Amino acid sequence: MGKKKDLTAQINPYDWARKGEYWKELLDSIQPTVERAKPSGAEISRENWDAPDLKMQWSSDGIGRAIQVLISDSSGRVKLVVNGSAWMDSGRERHWKMEELKTIGIHRDPQKLNLSTLYQQLNELKKIVAAWTEKDLNRADPLPCRSCN
Repeated sequence: MGKKKDLTAQINPYDWARKGEYWKELLDSIQPTVERAKPSGAEISRENWDAPDLKMQWSSDGIGRAIQVLISDSSGRVKLVVNGSAWMDSGRERHWKMEELKTIGIHRDPQKLNLSTLYQQLNELKKIVAAWTEKDLNRADPLPCRSCN
């Protein structure tokens, strides 16, 4: 009979105390490339409190859009996971779509990341997210009632 896994011994994949310096260095190295690739009027945010990521967010055709570049650092392999999302509020619902667009395996040394290839990939992925229409927003969640308070 096999041993039970000790769930308390599992390592948090987003342990900033252990990996934060590396993630910060990696985010610092890719941020200028993400800034160059962003659409006109887009904002870049870096929300480090829960997971190491960069997000470019913009709006077009009445639809909010975003591309998130998330560092996935587990099992000794580091990857950039690029997610796209889009949303539109109507009445009491938010219609939305989220999709993992690409996974990019990277070397442990942030300086060895090919930034020109990353720039080209971000531009291609940006075109995909920008092409999503209202019909593509295939999920819906209720919005909080504004007059309920």
